[in-house]
Amino acid sequence: MITFKKREIIYRPYEPVMKFIVDIVLIICAAYLLVMAFFTNVSVVGHSMNDTLNDGDVVLINRIAYDFGSPDRYDVVVFEPKVANVSEYYIKRVIGLPGETVQIKDGRVYIDGRLLEDDVIDTQIYNAGTASEPVKLGANEYFVLGDNRNNSDDSRFSNAGLVSLDSIIGKVWLVAYPFKDFGGTKAQQIQEETTPEETTKAE
Repeated sequence: MITFKKREIIYRPYEPVMKFIVDIVLIICAAYLLVMAFFTNVSVVGHSMNDTLNDGDVVLINRIAYDFGSPDRYDVVVFEPKVANVSEYYIKRVIGLPGETVQIKDGRVYIDGRLLEDDVIDTQIYNAGTASEPVKLGANEYFVLGDNRNNSDDSRFSNAGLVSLDSIIGKVWLVAYPFKDFGGTKAQQIQEETTPEETTKAE
């Protein structure tokens, strides 16, 4: 004669909680791996990007942003300066695009002889540097400026100079620290409002 023993079901009230915790941990680990694979963090050093980015901010950089495209005007990018004795990355905003001619006169930026009327920074530029004369950009060259236009080492000067596409590390994605500013940067907000046509440090 075959007999069956009734299986006793034991209720464990903590099991749903444990499952929830495990799920959260797995999600966090997956997000961390994703960020590590495609992004890197850079600490801003200096005041050349005030008030978009401030000294001490930590930003995440999208390293693959330009693997399938090229920088747009007003993108905030991280790049390696061409000067050999400068080991820090630079963070600046793209102003001039390949093939364009950039000039700064009367304190304003001109592209191909026309005033850049939708320039995101409404500040008179006191030192035009090399851009006091027209600067013609090559096929893969970009002219960049810091948002703090009168306190920035950028394409107007030799340390930064014109930025080649292969020297660009990536695009600033979001501010990771301080936490009160966590999220999209003012750079992204500006791009949404306009429609044209510093590896742990940045200056």
